[in-house]
Amino acid sequence: MKRNACAALVCLSFVMGLPCPGMEGPADPPPTPLETGAKIAVETVLSFVLETRVTAERVRLDADTERFELLNLRIANPKAFDSETPAIAVKRILLEAPPDVLFAPDPVVRVVEVSGAVINADADLRHGINLKKLLDSAARFKGPKPDDQKKWVIEKGLLRESVVNLTTELLVQQTREYKLKPIEMTLKDKDGGGLTADQAISRVLRRILDEIGALGAEGSGNPLADLLRGSVGLPERP
Repeated sequence: MKRNACAALVCLSFVMGLPCPGMEGPADPPPTPLETGAKIAVETVLSFVLETRVTAERVRLDADTERFELLNLRIANPKAFDSETPAIAVKRILLEAPPDVLFAPDPVVRVVEVSGAVINADADLRHGINLKKLLDSAARFKGPKPDDQKKWVIEKGLLRESVVNLTTELLVQQTREYKLKPIEMTLKDKDGGGLTADQAISRVLRRILDEIGALGAEGSGNPLADLLRGSVGLPERP
């Protein structure tokens, strides 16, 4: 009887497309040495440039299609901001590039596609704007770059399906959700050459800040400016 019941459950699971008991699909294979090295490289470089903790769940590499997947990237807030909530969390970053791109002296990436990003922009009178603090960290490197410093060329960068949570704590805490329009960028210098990691990260952060109005003039269409005005009891601009 017990054996028949088990068999019936297996058949029902199969018909309904459900995983059968004891017959779950294969587990995600452990990362290869190259995938582990890529994960460590990404975490180390971003943490250094942004002066905050950056983690990723894992990197997947398909050498045949020359595609990297970076999963569940989290960029912690800078000091003095909420340590429990990341400044930026990204579900998936897809790179189309040769498998050894992270270790090449002059890497060229055909496509970087960022999807499922949640950007938590936090502003208050004491500490400023968290994303601006990250930008300041990335832009702290002044002067000419050494000739042997790695420079990246990103032929096409895409930021899709992103949400910005704008929070201000001027008088009372307010948070507003804002869907970011898709962003497309090419990351090269003015002569078509590559950018160092800090230069590339600075450009991306500045573009995001420009898009949400944090660095622009207060006025119509500036969601952060409207949020700040609302926190001090002023009406939003028409």
